[in-house]
Amino acid sequence: YIALLLYAAAGTLPLATDNIALILTSRFFLGFGAALFLAASLSVLARYFHGEQRKRLVGYKGGIAALVGFASFPAAGALVAETGWRGAFAIYTVAVPVLLLAIYVLPKQSAGVHQEENAKVSIVQLMPATAPLLLMLAASLLSSNTTVQGPLALASRGVDDPRTIGWIIAASA
Repeated sequence: YIALLLYAAAGTLPLATDNIALILTSRFFLGFGAALFLAASLSVLARYFHGEQRKRLVGYKGGIAALVGFASFPAAGALVAETGWRGAFAIYTVAVPVLLLAIYVLPKQSAGVHQEENAKVSIVQLMPATAPLLLMLAASLLSSNTTVQGPLALASRGVDDPRTIGWIIAASA
């Protein structure tokens, strides 16, 4: 719940401030909240689902994340076009209904209920995952470069409608 609350609060903070230091700080906490949420959501799937059902749900999670990631750029572009630069930050309010749904749907458990004594993993066991993780990091950096530099490049070529920019960035992400 903390991850979603942090995501919503940090994501929407720029709706209420012009202070650039606060806005930049909120972006850090937004990323931190998003990372916590992604890790927590996989943890929930691992805890409550097994076998084929878990595999299917992890696949659905990935597909939904990709769809939401794609749709967020045109949605943000439309919000900016209609309401100005602050409008893009309203998109983070979507975390509020997700938080309420999580509170309602997820079972309540006390901390430490499912801890196993022999759950330690050595660094050697993690080595096979290193190369794919590094590739994912590189792809993420390239993708974020497109979302950061893309609008500037498009504007320099006369494309200045936020809706159009949102669709172009979504198509390239």
